[in-house]
Amino acid sequence: SLSVVFTYNHPEIDSSTITNLPNQPSDPVTIFGANLATYQNTARVRLAGTSTQATTWYSDTSTRCRSSFGISGSHLIVFTTARASIGTLTNAVSYDAPSVHSLR
Repeated sequence: SLSVVFTYNHPEIDSSTITNLPNQPSDPVTIFGANLATYQNTARVRLAGTSTQATTWYSDTSTRCRSSFGISGSHLIVFTTARASIGTLTNAVSYDAPSVHSLR
C-alpha cells in the first residue's frame, strides 16, 4: 500500500511592497514569494497577527492584501493556504506608533 502519494511545497514569502504602514487601514500590500496557492480563495494573510481586510490572489508568486489596524513595532507576515501550509517572513512589516496631535 502507498502511505504518501504526493506532497506540496510550503509557501515561501520573499518580500512585500510596503514595509512600514500607518496605524490604520492602508493602501494594498503586495506580497511576493513562491508556492502562494494555486487559485483564488485559497490564501489568507495575517499582518502583525491581525487578519487582513481583504486578500486577493494573483499568482503562485504574488498576493495582495489590505492591512487592518496594527500595533507599533516590527512584525511578521503569515501566509496560509487552504491546505493549511504556512509561510512566514519575520520583521517584514512595521506600523507607526500612534501619536496625539491635540487635546481638547
